[in-house]
Amino acid sequence: MKRHWFWQYYFYFSILSFVLLYLGAPFFYEGWLSEAIDWASLILEFFALVGVFGYVFLRRIGTSFFWKAIFIANLIDYSIFVCSMIFDDVLVILEVPYFSYLMIILIIIFTFIFSVPLWLALYRYGFRCQEIWAIPSTSTQT
Repeated sequence: MKRHWFWQYYFYFSILSFVLLYLGAPFFYEGWLSEAIDWASLILEFFALVGVFGYVFLRRIGTSFFWKAIFIANLIDYSIFVCSMIFDDVLVILEVPYFSYLMIILIIIFTFIFSVPLWLALYRYGFRCQEIWAIPSTSTQT
């Protein structure tokens, strides 16, 4: 069974976005990857892209339990991101109320829209892809 063309384009767009974001961010944000949560998000995002690859190209990578955990961790990571966007920028909002508030809302909306297909792919890969997980692993066969 082949996945819809949307998933392949989404995967390639995600790879491009990942590379551009994590290579270009240090030029725009001097505190980038200075905190453990930034590194955790980077690693989690990498594993999420591997999961999307497995889902899109019907590859069995790891176990379904691992991808269920990555799915849940991704939802938690997004929740932390939203909270940090809202609470870390309270002082900025008070200084320049309309622009900062609008930018925060737009960033949250954009990342939500971009994340929904990621969550859907991870959910389907971990919980619903019986055609992948029912196949015995080739590494255990002799």
